[in-house]
Amino acid sequence: MPLAEISGDAPLCDRAAGVVTSIGMHPLVLRKEIDAFIGNRFQEAVWREALWMLKDGIATTTEIDDAIRMSFGLRWAQMGLFETYRIAGGEAGMRLLSRAIEAYEAALETGCLRLRPVLLTAITTVLGLMPMVLGVNVDLITPSLGLGAPSTQWWTQLSSAIAGGLAFATVLTLLLTPSLLVLGNRAGQAFGRLTSRFRSA
Repeated sequence: MPLAEISGDAPLCDRAAGVVTSIGMHPLVLRKEIDAFIGNRFQEAVWREALWMLKDGIATTTEIDDAIRMSFGLRWAQMGLFETYRIAGGEAGMRLLSRAIEAYEAALETGCLRLRPVLLTAITTVLGLMPMVLGVNVDLITPSLGLGAPSTQWWTQLSSAIAGGLAFATVLTLLLTPSLLVLGNRAGQAFGRLTSRFRSA
């Protein structure tokens, strides 16, 4: 694994971090010296929960491994824990969870923060898929361009599904999801007021 956790005196940590970086690894200087390391403690937490699930007959070892490999393990490997939450809801979404701001304000702030990266990602991906969607065959050996070649028929339906699905998901992410968040919050508030009236009556 590329991570090397370092602790100790600041000058020594700086020297060690330079050596670790020079051999192609990723240094992580601990702010405080603790028992074990950050990575080990996260592994211990997951391991402890996995053993409880195994003991209680909730899942087998293979099913637990699949749950890690095929779900949050993929996200954590690329973005980590807090980066995943930040992208999912942004800083406004995190504050909404702590009830620091209202849902309408969180939806607006999160939409503004996510608009540019989401649109850029969606547009560049869709544009990159357009040659396959249109059935354009690029021959780098000749070089030449062909339209409707037999080899493109394998990829046209797949690329069309990916491009269309990404465009639809972009609309859901930027418009529908924040709107449902606000509507759900207001519906909950209205229901709370209604029940409080019945209780007072």
